[in-house]
Amino acid sequence: MGNSVPSLCETSCGTEFTSTKSPSIQATYLRIEQPMSGCFHLSEIEMFVNRNDFLQNKPWRSKDLVLRSNTASTSDPLLNILDQQWTTHYHNVCEQSTWIELQFPSPLFIYAVRIVNRTDCCYSRWNGMTIQLLDNQKNVLYRSQPFYDRTGSTRYQNGGVMPSFSTYGILYSTIFPPNPTVYTSPNTSPPYVWATGVDEKVYRCPAPCTNGEWEQIPGSLTQISVGTDDFVYGVNMNDNDRIVRCRKPCDTGQWETIPGKLVSINAKDPSISKWIWGTNRQNAVFRCPAPCSNGQWQQIKGSLKQVALGKQRNYGINTNNDIYRCDQPCGNSLWEVVPGKMSGLSTDNDAIQEMLYGVNPQQELWTCQGPCSDGRWEKRNIGTTQGFNNVDVGYQSWMYGMDSQNRIWRCQKPCTNGEWERVPGSLSFSSVSTE
Repeated sequence: MGNSVPSLCETSCGTEFTSTKSPSIQATYLRIEQPMSGCFHLSEIEMFVNRNDFLQNKPWRSKDLVLRSNTASTSDPLLNILDQQWTTHYHNVCEQSTWIELQFPSPLFIYAVRIVNRTDCCYSRWNGMTIQLLDNQKNVLYRSQPFYDRTGSTRYQNGGVMPSFSTYGILYSTIFPPNPTVYTSPNTSPPYVWATGVDEKVYRCPAPCTNGEWEQIPGSLTQISVGTDDFVYGVNMNDNDRIVRCRKPCDTGQWETIPGKLVSINAKDPSISKWIWGTNRQNAVFRCPAPCSNGQWQQIKGSLKQVALGKQRNYGINTNNDIYRCDQPCGNSLWEVVPGKMSGLSTDNDAIQEMLYGVNPQQELWTCQGPCSDGRWEKRNIGTTQGFNNVDVGYQSWMYGMDSQNRIWRCQKPCTNGEWERVPGSLSFSSVSTE
């Protein structure tokens, strides 16, 4: 194809698995999603149908391939990702989250997929991107982990020219669908569902936790929150409101104390700025720039018991279950009232339009499209008579809820028909958070 991998990428720009213990995946569609709103670009997409073709660098080609996207730019057209030239690229219109879909002329066995980044600018715009393989009914057969840069970060940056591409950027990444881990770093950990027990023990389960494979890891927490950076964060109300963090995947439970005291924490900031948010016993609101190594907490105006973080705005609830919102970055902005009463909130930041999920005092699940100015909450079926205490919506394909008996349920997004199913296990949980 006339493209060779530059020396800067020969050893650290893609984990080239050669395992053949699992077969290829037969798919009709390949879909790429960048959930973050903003500029997005790719140089090339290459598919390999078997190991020999991959080792000989012979991508699969077809003139009957159908290519679609929800956003495109005429100056850098979508067809550039199939032109076999790594010096060209596709560029979106920089106004919304982006998906790209390739439809094969007939079901195709996929052994590997190679994604080539733009090299001259803005390498971190692919961070957080995922790849899916779909069948002819568009059921998801495989979904990759979010893409990383060389530091292991999934943090999206919509900036201009980024410094030191050879230090931070990744030129290409190759994924192998049958394998459980992917591409950019041999040390990249798989996504987990994280939870705390009513006994303050800490648990994790490989997402989407189909069989309830809960594993206890060292630590003692009353609430946990998975960061969009490289850490898991938590608080313990019964240990002097201690704040801690642990670098993913936190195998040895090496929790580091962060200066400060909080009773709730939220590390799922999808914005470029990346803040850790929390509230204390007096319902004061604080934020700290991730990863909050020195506890540089800044107090934000307002009195809230919980904060939910969105792409364009943040939401919060007070002790009276009143709902508020403020526009990002919420530094000195006023909190505006959102109609309704909720005891717990979460945001779906994968959605093109920001979606707010709330659990009301009657333990019912409701949704409202952001910014929810008119309070048009829509009730959702949750499939259990127990009701939900809280809900957590992550960046993977699933959302999770916890019922009044401290059991965890899951539902595949967008879960419009309430297809909730209970996650197996006999543990009793106090909080749940998913990557």
